[in-house]
Amino acid sequence: MDNKKRLIIMTSVGVLIFICGVIGLTYAWFSTVLEGEGSPISVIAGKISVKYTDTALITMDSVVEPILDSSASTKAKKNTFTISHNTDATLPVCYKISLVVDSIQDKFKSQYLKWELYNTTTSSSVGNSTFEGVVVEEEILIKDNITLPLNSSHNYEFRIWLSYDSTADQTSLLTNNSGTALSAHLVVKSQNGSC
Repeated sequence: MDNKKRLIIMTSVGVLIFICGVIGLTYAWFSTVLEGEGSPISVIAGKISVKYTDTALITMDSVVEPILDSSASTKAKKNTFTISHNTDATLPVCYKISLVVDSIQDKFKSQYLKWELYNTTTSSSVGNSTFEGVVVEEEILIKDNITLPLNSSHNYEFRIWLSYDSTADQTSLLTNNSGTALSAHLVVKSQNGSC
């Protein structure tokens, strides 16, 4: 009888471990990170959308006038977008925003070409930097672990500008220019639940 009890207990434990494994794999599959670039992103039960006012593509002509950093909020080139829940969402969502540079002229890989992601919902800067040393097609994390509560939205402006510096010779940035200085896009990745 002892052997039968052990066999039953061992079989029960084995079945329990198998069931836990299946549940864990199922949860991992349903909570996977999804990515979108300018189109709706569906997350199981979370269901968010990324809606660009104009386009998801960020471009800057090589013929550009430098501006003061203090004027960026009004004079910088802007791409505006909203991250919001779909009407049938049932969970909050945790998301992150990254920038991917598709192409950039070498001379604009400098401290003078700057970007900022500004949250117009909270009137605060989310992240900012320069394009100095940027690597084409590498994902640059702007901000992660942003919780989008249920039935809410976040509005953003992505700003890009050539920064004027009166102490530096910026002639090389302003002469012999043609074509596109920069082409990039934003990437939003999300998963269910609060961060």
